[in-house]
Amino acid sequence: MSVEAVWWSEQTYADALREAGFTHLTWHTMHVSPEGVRAHGRPYWQRYLTRPHAIVLVAT
Repeated sequence: MSVEAVWWSEQTYADALREAGFTHLTWHTMHVSPEGVRAHGRPYWQRYLTRPHAIVLVAT
């Protein structure tokens, strides 16, 4: 099995959603819970937070 990861910029998502008719986009920033920081420290999460595998947004 192989998996191909593709990273698209926020602008790419925004352009595609606007082209599809959405006019209002609200982006939700990923953050680490206090428990996660206590368990592993902030530096542990930095790479993921820089380029998370998922986005969270509301488009209307």
